[in-house]
Amino acid sequence: MKKYISLMAIAIVAIFASCSNDDITITTSYTINVNASGVVSPFIEASAGELEKFTDADERLRIRVLVYNSNGELTAQETGYYTNYNTQLKASLALSTGNYTVIGISDVVLMNGSSVDFEFWTISGMSKLSELQILDQGYVGYEARILGIAKYSLTIGDNQSSSLNVDLQPAGALVYGIVWHAGNWTIGGVAVNTWRLNGNKSTEGLSFDASGNYSILERYEADTRYRLVDIDATEDGNFYYYNYILPMNNLYVNFRAVKEDGTYTDIDDYDGLEGVTLNIQAGEEYACHLDMYGSKTYYKRVTSESDLNYPGSASSRIASARASAMKQNKTAKMPKEIFNQFTHELRASDIKAQK
Repeated sequence: MKKYISLMAIAIVAIFASCSNDDITITTSYTINVNASGVVSPFIEASAGELEKFTDADERLRIRVLVYNSNGELTAQETGYYTNYNTQLKASLALSTGNYTVIGISDVVLMNGSSVDFEFWTISGMSKLSELQILDQGYVGYEARILGIAKYSLTIGDNQSSSLNVDLQPAGALVYGIVWHAGNWTIGGVAVNTWRLNGNKSTEGLSFDASGNYSILERYEADTRYRLVDIDATEDGNFYYYNYILPMNNLYVNFRAVKEDGTYTDIDDYDGLEGVTLNIQAGEEYACHLDMYGSKTYYKRVTSESDLNYPGSASSRIASARASAMKQNKTAKMPKEIFNQFTHELRASDIKAQK
């Protein structure tokens, strides 16, 4: 009997002795702080606080952190909801030793109580880093379309820090449409209701690879124009609005007159009212000016507040864009604008103010 007990004890000791330190998984609580202030700080606002304020009581800034292991598998995540950009998600996550890729994301959602009721951006393929996509739902949104993004590498092991700061940056750019002397114009005797800034292509969202780097999913169809900004032309004044778009190279933009009978005229064939090709970069800002009295378009990359002023006078300041009227449709789908080829039979002089 003693002999059998001794043999069993030896076997148990052998089993434990065969286990190396490599077989022991050590899990620790790790803190990831995701900062959102850098998402809007690079931009120059036409009206102070315009991008940072949430105009609807049910709007919230959603901040998410996704942590992927060395196999690209989602290991941990956390989400928080906030009322401004000067805030931070503090995520305490259970992580074992190893190498990780950390993705930080911010966007604006509409809430119904404690539940998300409406999204301008959705995530697909979240469980695998190489399948992760952030997709544009095609709504107007204005400041609510602003998307923040960041990617960090993280190693957890001996003598490593117990926390990581993730600073979000803007994933896209702001494009302003600014119309001087906007109202009471006709083309061919038909009143203009809207000045529309169009682009020849658009984007679908972001797509990530196995390393956590992302590329832009572009959308382009021949003879198609995509609406960027609408400016009311039914009353006179200097008005603006903006859109938040993802980076694109060779984006051709031009102004279109949408008339009260439902027809439209692209005015870039007229002398002085030409469009321009822009290379849109994340964190940058672009001002597209249409001066109707001067029959001139101006396009600028915004580097100071003066770039949002009247091109001929630094003392002029753009007026309020009747935000309450324009923002109420921020959740409307952004339609494709089909560009029909036609021959202009009007001259620039045919665009005139109504009497």
